[in-house]
Amino acid sequence: MFAWLRNFFSRLFGGKDQIALGIYGPPNTGKTTLANVISEEFTGEKLGNVSEIPHETREVKRKEKVTLETDGY
Repeated sequence: MFAWLRNFFSRLFGGKDQIALGIYGPPNTGKTTLANVISEEFTGEKLGNVSEIPHETREVKRKEKVTLETDGY
């Protein structure tokens, strides 16, 4: 669905054995939505629930040990 996202990360982090990705920003700016798009693209699972209520997402969510296969990027 988001092949451009997969290609972007492959070019950005290509050749690295491990990466850590953090998403930071003010409340209600789409951090959880972005994390869900990234997580669903690579693992098929959402990372968190999205809400329109400010400060609703309170707990830190992590997805660890995700293995990515690339097409040589």
